[in-house]
Amino acid sequence: MTGSSVFEGSYLPMMAMVAIVGIGVLLMISVRSKIARRNADRPSPRELIEQLKATSRHRGDAQSASAELMESARVLAAKLDNKAARLEVLIQQADERISLMSQLSGTGGIAQDGPPRTEAAELDRARTPVAANGPPVSLDPLTQSVYELADTGYQPIQIAQELQEQVGKVELILSLRDR
Repeated sequence: MTGSSVFEGSYLPMMAMVAIVGIGVLLMISVRSKIARRNADRPSPRELIEQLKATSRHRGDAQSASAELMESARVLAAKLDNKAARLEVLIQQADERISLMSQLSGTGGIAQDGPPRTEAAELDRARTPVAANGPPVSLDPLTQSVYELADTGYQPIQIAQELQEQVGKVELILSLRDR
């Protein structure tokens, strides 16, 4: 027996063993790189936990905002209901007063001298007192000044500037005069 034949016979199983171990190492490296690539796309567990916490905070904020909006809507609805009820009462009172005025200005109410008067004429008469000599006289000095300036040809803007009043107020006084 020569030394080379023993060496050659035991060399083959050893080479097979080294090849199997090498293939195993390569497979393990390949699997690990695939796992690493797959995990690189996924967030870490800590990142997942932070995302869940942020989502729950946003849900809580949205729920509290929704609750606040519902409460505001409820309060506004209650205020509107109260205003509507108050308006109904005022309308009813106005209707009662109108019917009372109609009854008083009709045949069974106040005795009238001369021709029947309309409600508008009565209201104008109540607004403007009559002087002893007959023509209506206004008690308001501003109204008198507006009328005098208008009679001299001033326009409402000029009258307002002259009297240091608002133009709308002057126009209102002049429009009430025409009645």
